[in-house]
Amino acid sequence: MALHESPPFRHLIDLESKALVRSLAFSPSGQLLAVGKEDRTIVLYRLSDWEIIQKIKTEKVIDTLRWNSEGTLLAVGGFASETIIFNTANWSRFRTFPALLGARSLSWHPSQPYLALSHFPLYDKSVAIIATTTWNIQTLSLSYLATELSFAPSHRLLAVGKACEGIDILTINDYKRFVFLDFSDCLSDEPAEITSPSWSHDGRFLAASSSDGRVRVWSTNDWSISTTLQLFESWDEAVYSCQFSPDNKYLLCGGFGVPKIIAVKNWLVLQSLGATPSEDSLSLAWHPSSSFFALSGRPSKVIEIWRKR
Repeated sequence: MALHESPPFRHLIDLESKALVRSLAFSPSGQLLAVGKEDRTIVLYRLSDWEIIQKIKTEKVIDTLRWNSEGTLLAVGGFASETIIFNTANWSRFRTFPALLGARSLSWHPSQPYLALSHFPLYDKSVAIIATTTWNIQTLSLSYLATELSFAPSHRLLAVGKACEGIDILTINDYKRFVFLDFSDCLSDEPAEITSPSWSHDGRFLAASSSDGRVRVWSTNDWSISTTLQLFESWDEAVYSCQFSPDNKYLLCGGFGVPKIIAVKNWLVLQSLGATPSEDSLSLAWHPSSSFFALSGRPSKVIEIWRKR
């Protein structure tokens, strides 16, 4: 795969942290960047000057955080941590769910009143669906350990990583299997865990990464495979990530190695970012304008901000 002659993104700034970075998410307004840190702190950066405007202490380390589509609520959770919903108007605790320990992945539905949660495998074989009108919890019992999950932007569907086998696509509101996307042809000696199911924002594609270093993309038109990319080295302890840009032009991928930007129009590598290779996992987040993205490899105390040229 040849790199593009003119890389589309340039490194803008590094945000230094005193603690290891665990998770990243831009607000829907594009004005704030939320960061979960190893020291049990959530930090809010203001993008106009990259200054910290808010620090929130938590009892446990936050591994995942997600804004709702309006930007009025921020859901956070982590290993052995209760799930917390913060009111972003004053950063008070709006809702706390002590029963939902070990949130590995969180996903708000963009238009329906649902928040989905997958657990760390230590806990149980289930997915929790929170109805955000009543805040009641529905538990979906599964026959497998769910990894990460994501609601579709333009379909009534939920993608759930099925351990080392593939992606389960469930319909909502009954959460029955709609289609199963097989990704079990592992290329490593160890089972390759499926992580980070990511929908393009127009709903045309679903991408997923795997700890054998591959990213696979399906077309949601007929669920055929659009491409399979071998982008990274294989290491079963690493957490691999991929995320489409909001303008649907790019797929940002990270794993055991240097992060890469993929062109959606032809699935070619446009740019290797030249950032410090990730040795464990990588957190990444697109700005809603698609003009910025943030990433941080683990272990790292640096958040890299990249800007479109």
